[in-house]
Amino acid sequence: MGQQYFIKKSQTECGRVEPDGTFTPVDHLYAIQYTVVAEEKDVVQVVNQTKRVWVRKDDLVKLREAPEYFTKQLDADPNNDRWFAFRAWPSTATAGRRRP
Repeated sequence: MGQQYFIKKSQTECGRVEPDGTFTPVDHLYAIQYTVVAEEKDVVQVVNQTKRVWVRKDDLVKLREAPEYFTKQLDADPNNDRWFAFRAWPSTATAGRRRP
């Protein structure tokens, strides 16, 4: 918990986890960066517009892995401006933090 994640693409689904463990999408995430508040096997819970929602882990990338992930996306699709913005965002999230 407390780990920073970024969405891998726009319109990332968020929803609820049913009693049988099934993920049911109910909305989309509205930001790029989220802090995990709870974690289950295949999903994490984040706060999206003041509501706690669940997101598939496969739809997110951890902060430390984000620059490499988005660079690969940009290499594969260099004309997609979205990848430039997504790749830059993790740098702003860590600006001012001390690195070991």
